Amino acid sequence: MKGLPRARTTERLPLISVGDVALGGTELAHAILARAVPASSVDTLSRRLAETAVKLRPTKRRRLEARIAAILGPHTSGLSDPHAMYISQVAALLQQRMLYARLGARSDWRPSIEVEGAAAVEAARQAGRGVVFWALPQEITSLLHKLVCHDRGWDLHQLSHWSHGSAVSWLGIRTISRRERHIEEQFCRRLVMRDGDKHGALKQARRVLMQGGTVGFRGIGWSNAPVRYGFFDGGIDLALGAPSLARRTKAALFSVAGHHSDNGFVIRFEPIDADGTRTAQDLGAEFVARLEEAVVRAPSLWNANLRQWSPQAPD
Repeated sequence: MKGLPRARTTERLPLISVGDVALGGTELAHAILARAVPASSVDTLSRRLAETAVKLRPTKRRRLEARIAAILGPHTSGLSDPHAMYISQVAALLQQRMLYARLGARSDWRPSIEVEGAAAVEAARQAGRGVVFWALPQEITSLLHKLVCHDRGWDLHQLSHWSHGSAVSWLGIRTISRRERHIEEQFCRRLVMRDGDKHGALKQARRVLMQGGTVGFRGIGWSNAPVRYGFFDGGIDLALGAPSLARRTKAALFSVAGHHSDNGFVIRFEPIDADGTRTAQDLGAEFVARLEEAVVRAPSLWNANLRQWSPQAPD
């Protein structure tokens, strides 16, 4: 998989969007369900609600199912069919909304989280190295990662765009996404990037790493110059801030992946060798390979609707 530079254009935010209206309108329902439904029943409830939601928007359903099939190509045959995958992805989004609602009500509440690879992270920290976490772009995983870091005392500093959150409109970002950010800020420190000025946040991240601290990135986070990689039969626009900063500071680099377990979730930390012989684009190719493995293992956590995915492979 070879990366090619690709520019990103800044788009004017709409005042409000249909999706944000739906998010805002269902927030109360998510909060009630999060308190009333036992954790053991959330998966089943989310699935049933997703099946109903998908039926209510047939045009969007057809568009996204076609998008899933185009990106995955023949790999779709080894997974659920695009219709079942789309329902499972909507269910994961609903489950994530209920996780936010539970944590908003009680910051000490936790779902069941099994952690793999924590010993390697601890070893890097004890050696005095900074640690860069590069989270796979999966639903739920980023939130669970913040909980794990908080509970283990890893003091995560998360690179985050000023508009971070589920909403896409001006009003939604200042209401729905603001509440999400407030919840997340109980478990990590945000290093905020703004349009036209990401360098201040990156300088802060560099200082944290040079002092042996921890910094988090999302794989398809905000970037002025993302790199296009092949992703199954399509493409992905990947931000390479995480491997670039790890190489410059000689920090330990870990991918962060998640999947469901029988009674909750699993978060896995896996090292990526970021020695000086490998370029940031080489490390990006390894990250994309792990992302493809994660989609096969946990297709419900892959949000195929994000703009960073493309049905077209790079030239």
